[in-house]
Amino acid sequence: MTRILSIIRGSIIIFLLLLVAAAIQGCSTEPDVLEEEVYGDVLIELTIVNHMDESQLGDRTPAELRDSIFQKYGVTREEFRSAHDYYQRNMQNQMLRIEEYSDRLRAERDSIQEAEKQFRLNLETERIRDSLNTEAADTLVDN
Repeated sequence: MTRILSIIRGSIIIFLLLLVAAAIQGCSTEPDVLEEEVYGDVLIELTIVNHMDESQLGDRTPAELRDSIFQKYGVTREEFRSAHDYYQRNMQNQMLRIEEYSDRLRAERDSIQEAEKQFRLNLETERIRDSLNTEAADTLVDN
């Protein structure tokens, strides 16, 4: 009888150890979520759309723009939501990601502002050049 109890006790302990090992293994595998880079790109574009005012939207609604973002990256709304929930579980890492995304947006903004500044300078240069050419031509005609 003692031998049977000992075998049962040993079997229960082995079963519990296997159960704990399976639980640990199940917790350690990363769920199937969007790659961090894709998640970041989608999040940035969705954030931009959410901050656009109606004059910037043209003839499209914010919902249409969001749908086009998901389509562009081949992601469903549910996949993005799942990834967002997953990445937010570790708030410290999420804050680092958000800071990185903010840096990317600032760099993009600065690049656009510089290009716009250069474009305006080129327009002004052309306007002055055209004005000088017209004045020179008028002077030649008058003489």
